[in-house]
Amino acid sequence: MHVFLLFLLISLPMAIPSFVCAAESKINPIDNTFHQWKLEKESNGIKIFSQGYPDSGYKSYMGIMVVKTSLNSLVNLIEDSDASSEWNHRCIKEEVLKVISPTEKYKRIEFSTPLLFPNRDSIIYTVRTQDPVTKTVTITFTGKPDYIPEQPSFIRIPKVTGSWTLRPLNQDDVELIYQTYSEPGGMVNPIFANQGNQNWVLQTLTNMKDILSKKKYKNADGFVEELTFRK
Repeated sequence: MHVFLLFLLISLPMAIPSFVCAAESKINPIDNTFHQWKLEKESNGIKIFSQGYPDSGYKSYMGIMVVKTSLNSLVNLIEDSDASSEWNHRCIKEEVLKVISPTEKYKRIEFSTPLLFPNRDSIIYTVRTQDPVTKTVTITFTGKPDYIPEQPSFIRIPKVTGSWTLRPLNQDDVELIYQTYSEPGGMVNPIFANQGNQNWVLQTLTNMKDILSKKKYKNADGFVEELTFRK
């Protein structure tokens, strides 16, 4: 899944992720004051927003898109740890450390970085809930950097928080809102990190669109309830 900070290398943004649509009025941001979100980029049906974070030079980022898929397909993809490296930009691997319940887990995620920078890892606690009426699915993730000891070859991401919000719009379309904030650890200039994070969120959501066409996601079922629409 999942959740992810970033650098510039040879003037191109490179991501160390931070962990982790419809009208803008429906956005449910980390800070619920929508006017503080700034539209940074729009590409291929994906909108990327940024927002200042209290007492930090690093920004929160949010990506929004509408995809032709089902709730079960998206949940299956986000929670498929074995496939995380196929769509989560710069993810090396994701592993489940502990399963508390089918909707509550601890995970460890490794991220590659540009040359000369140590790779990062993140420990996150994830919880999935579903509104019984609207069927909107929310998957939150929170960093737990002290859950297991740090590994010598990785810098542990010290702070991360965010969420996936999946809202059915009709029989065929789901609005996806991805929000994330993190601090990369080590010596990383916030200007470089913020520039890279924008690219990272966009690339991650673009990858998700592509991989959802795989049979195992298209036919996914049993994770959550789908909303039934009248014809």
